[in-house]
Amino acid sequence: MSCPNCSTSLTPVDFHHLEILHCKNCGCTFFEDYAINRIDVSFANKLAFDKLSDYISGSEKLCPRDQSPLSQMSTESIPQDVQLLQCGKCKGIFAYPDDLMRFKLAQNAKINYFKAWNIPPALRSLLVLSLIATVSMAVFGKSVLFNNKPTKADDIVKSINTSVSGRLLFVSFRTQVPYSSRIIFLDKTSNSKNEKVISAAQTKLHYLVVSDIDISHDIFYQIIVTDKSGKEVKTSELKLRR
Repeated sequence: MSCPNCSTSLTPVDFHHLEILHCKNCGCTFFEDYAINRIDVSFANKLAFDKLSDYISGSEKLCPRDQSPLSQMSTESIPQDVQLLQCGKCKGIFAYPDDLMRFKLAQNAKINYFKAWNIPPALRSLLVLSLIATVSMAVFGKSVLFNNKPTKADDIVKSINTSVSGRLLFVSFRTQVPYSSRIIFLDKTSNSKNEKVISAAQTKLHYLVVSDIDISHDIFYQIIVTDKSGKEVKTSELKLRR
């Protein structure tokens, strides 16, 4: 079988008896149905760096098994800046080396957070596979202001946790009753605003992983929660602690 990207012969790689096919030329990897979720970050890193070139073809990608077209996956488990391609027939997943690393790092950040909160393993596994999809909107202007006074949302939003791992920023918090939620990041260095959905559904546990926020900048954020009736409340402006 040949690589969907560069047509080089794929090499079988063993990881706990999972079916993995790797291209040693361009570093791309093809996984059996969802085997990508079972490998660890160190093994993903090994695959990503096992390559001779950074070649990326602009041609249509076909499944190495059955030659069916590979289509981009769009699910809640995949960060918005990661491109994974899937075969509609065999359900195998194709990943470029950089996308594989971003995907596994995002999963790892989630797992570490859930361990810290002592969330049961069964629930932790479910949550890792349901990474909240984010919708970004960048707005540029000369002046963006937040209300710094304490708000009702400051009493609703509890246990806010932010952590950074490489390019990944993780934000989580709890509410006593279910709310939907979103967050506004204010980059005071570039004077830009970036709004993301945290949870579109009503929930008590809110969590988000993003990789498009420049954490080296002076970043502030504001959380917005919405109840079942559609009423919104906002927290005061909070500084991102690195």
